[in-house]
Amino acid sequence: MHRCLLILVVPLSLMFHTACSSETELSSSNSSSNGNNLLPNDHSTDESSSSKDGDVVLEPVMINGSFLTCSLSEDNVTLTCQGSLDQEEMESIVFLDDDGSIDFTVSSLESNKFQIVLAREANQDSLVVQPEKKYIVLWDVEYYQGYHIKIDVTDLQVGEELTWDNLIIDSNFPDDQWFSDNSLDSVKVPDGYQIELYESPYFNKSGAYVVSNSDVPHLGFFGLQNEVTSIRITKE
Repeated sequence: MHRCLLILVVPLSLMFHTACSSETELSSSNSSSNGNNLLPNDHSTDESSSSKDGDVVLEPVMINGSFLTCSLSEDNVTLTCQGSLDQEEMESIVFLDDDGSIDFTVSSLESNKFQIVLAREANQDSLVVQPEKKYIVLWDVEYYQGYHIKIDVTDLQVGEELTWDNLIIDSNFPDDQWFSDNSLDSVKVPDGYQIELYESPYFNKSGAYVVSNSDVPHLGFFGLQNEVTSIRITKE
């Protein structure tokens, strides 16, 4: 019986190429595992992927237990807002800049996402979102009953004051009756605001007066039932 011995001859050049290839692959593998090197398709970035380049992201605000985040586009008119709110809740929020509150329209884009179109260009450096308009409400009956006066204080800035001369009033009193008989007897004051009510004109402390940064259920406690002739409102 004859036995055959098979001898495989491999050119040295091919062996050298194979060894180099293996070393190259190992080096490449080590580079990929290094956290300081990014692959070409790595999308890691410090910027938020939820807003476009040039958009200004406003400070998030808590509304009814949910955070609302809005970004202002480069046109300073259109915003995209995201949060677990419904259409009615979105319509009640306030956009406010150095020039005051801004009217707007809102439309739903998809679940929890809305588009806001402002009635004018906003100052992107001062634009903020507030949960709702702020009012001081004065009633003609104790414990917040009867006719009332709503005073819009949303645009009031720290250091400014409102008096009879510059109040923005929404009233359901008939024929300005409250002007003639001073019929005020209870007050609701939102957080962050202060109201002063005086029996005497021009904030004169010679008569009864009260200064409060919270609700007053009965002005009669201070001798002011149906006796208020001057009012001053400030933001704290």
